[in-house]
Amino acid sequence: MILALALACTQPEPLDSVQPYEPWKPEGGQVVSLSARDGVTIEADLYAASSADRPALVLVHMDPSSGAHRGNWPGEFLQLLVDSDWNLIVPDRRGAGGSEGVATDAFETVAGAWDIEACVLELPEATSLGLVAASNGTTSMIDYAAMASDEGWTAPETLTFVSVVGSTTNNHAIGDVPATTAHFAFPTGEADNNEPWQAANPGSWTFQEYDPGAHGTRMFENTPELAPDLHAWLDSQLD
Repeated sequence: MILALALACTQPEPLDSVQPYEPWKPEGGQVVSLSARDGVTIEADLYAASSADRPALVLVHMDPSSGAHRGNWPGEFLQLLVDSDWNLIVPDRRGAGGSEGVATDAFETVAGAWDIEACVLELPEATSLGLVAASNGTTSMIDYAAMASDEGWTAPETLTFVSVVGSTTNNHAIGDVPATTAHFAFPTGEADNNEPWQAANPGSWTFQEYDPGAHGTRMFENTPELAPDLHAWLDSQLD
């Protein structure tokens, strides 16, 4: 028993586990329950803009099977987005937080794209759509972007990747991503992960390395410039 406890204490924390951010959110949000096309209930925080036809943003958090949830987006970043008067939806991916479903389905299948679809349908009048995803949240994001045309979904104007990973291309290849604008933010230690994407750059993708940075939404903690940098990028694309 003692040995088992000792081993448990020395096990590394999951890469996408919960970060130690202060648990505050911008004022004015409401919790909504959305239904994905397979009947799974997705819980999300909705920050409505001054009108439904303002630009919309969906934030897709890190690995739901490792303890990540919508609370991993720091309040300071959310406040910047809310202050821009954008319609902002921040969901728990399936199997995480207040959402139903199996967590691994969010990235091992295209079901994660259905979660994003449910979010986008909550704001059908939005003039433009941006998606922001961290770690294997990027899997669901490129699934949605690649499937949008065939499915008749609202296509994203821009994609923002915060730490691409091997599972980013679980279901769709880099070449399946439409030639939209995209921004990649990553720590120095993950520069190699971005090389295939840089090689495939259609000319509308930008890359920003942060030294030292950290993985996914953990990077907000040790890289204070990340939040204003991402906000500035999104502002240049959506408004």
